[in-house]
Amino acid sequence: MELHKDLVPLVDVLEALTRVPEGHGPSLDWIDDAYALAKKFVRHSRTFVALYESSGKSKAEHPTVDAASVNILARAAFESFLVFHRLFVHPHSDDERECQYLSWRLGGYLLRRRFPIYFPQNVAVRNYEATLVRELRARLSGNSVFTALSLKERQKLLSGKWRLGATWSTIASQASLHKGFGDTFYALLCEYAHSGGLSVPRDAPGFQWSDQDRCAGAPELLMIASANMARGICALFPDRAIVLQLASAENLVDVWVKIGSRGLEQ
Repeated sequence: MELHKDLVPLVDVLEALTRVPEGHGPSLDWIDDAYALAKKFVRHSRTFVALYESSGKSKAEHPTVDAASVNILARAAFESFLVFHRLFVHPHSDDERECQYLSWRLGGYLLRRRFPIYFPQNVAVRNYEATLVRELRARLSGNSVFTALSLKERQKLLSGKWRLGATWSTIASQASLHKGFGDTFYALLCEYAHSGGLSVPRDAPGFQWSDQDRCAGAPELLMIASANMARGICALFPDRAIVLQLASAENLVDVWVKIGSRGLEQ
């Protein structure tokens, strides 16, 4: 089965929006990582397309492709969008954006600290990241949004809990997504990632689901996320809006942004 005709063009546009010079090394500036998250989304989506389209072919040709793999990829891509929106688009000020971003970066380094060191060369990496952790915490401590938080919230951020208790559903709502996408359908994708009861194929008597049937809604979710991420990049970096114009993609992006906020039933 051919994938919905809008997904590949939307991912193409998003990829074009990310074609900008990158910084050198692990800079603590948020701009490089905003583009990096968008590129991560693009990679997940490209792989999703390849798996989804191959699922209609014979099992002899593609014996390892299944709906669960496709849905797990869709979830990973969707979460890349949600993190992008939470860190960079949703904040109402530069200080709020910096606070969100620094705590997110800090959380990653603190997680890696928990891993045991098996190779001598990793000691240098651990020492280098310890320097970054100190710098991140120092910058957070001087951030006006951080200092206005309660003691408990500040402690959470300094320990790497960057979401401050916000659920993925909450973040989707902040991105103006319809509850059917950000809550209900996202929960279904999590079933596949967490091996829930719905992740095991079971056909109702007299009815057999195809691989594409088991992925129903995943392409639409990625189109919604692609469109919103494209709009987010243009909001953050207005000079990139010319990419949408040159690709004649403004109407396509608008359509899927609206679908994301209203739901497929509208």
